[in-house]
Amino acid sequence: MRLRQVIAICTLLGACIASAGDSWMSYRSSDGTYSVAFPGKPKVMAKSYQTKAGVVPAELVIYGQNDQAFCTMSLDGSRMPSTKGRENALLNVAVGAIGATNGFKLLAEESFKMGKYEGRHLVLSKDVAEIQLYAILKDQYVLLVAYLGRPGTTDGPDAQKFIASFKVK
Repeated sequence: MRLRQVIAICTLLGACIASAGDSWMSYRSSDGTYSVAFPGKPKVMAKSYQTKAGVVPAELVIYGQNDQAFCTMSLDGSRMPSTKGRENALLNVAVGAIGATNGFKLLAEESFKMGKYEGRHLVLSKDVAEIQLYAILKDQYVLLVAYLGRPGTTDGPDAQKFIASFKVK
């Protein structure tokens, strides 16, 4: 009798854990530039950043869970003077990400393409955390998608699912 109760409880717990892992929510940016899936309901914030070209509006979307953070950002670079200026802005965003992450060391940096869009991929590390950061240039927008977690988790299933769900529209 007790063995059956233990099996029933384990089965119920397994089902609860499995369904909790499937509760990801789709999100589409307010400017329509991308979509992504978060493991819960994210917080959406309007921001603006002062640059040499003037104030750049941005949308920041964050979801935190346990010791993980899932983040996207869309920066409107339409005030940048040219395509070359926007390409430089992408590099500046990547470099700025390093500067804004106090004490993090750059482990890797590479160029990549997401469909027809150019981008930069950065891996940053600190004693207690790692960051996978992707910066993509789409028309006048600089799009960021980032996962922060404990060292060794940035290639884990949650990070992979989040990054893989990011689609430029």
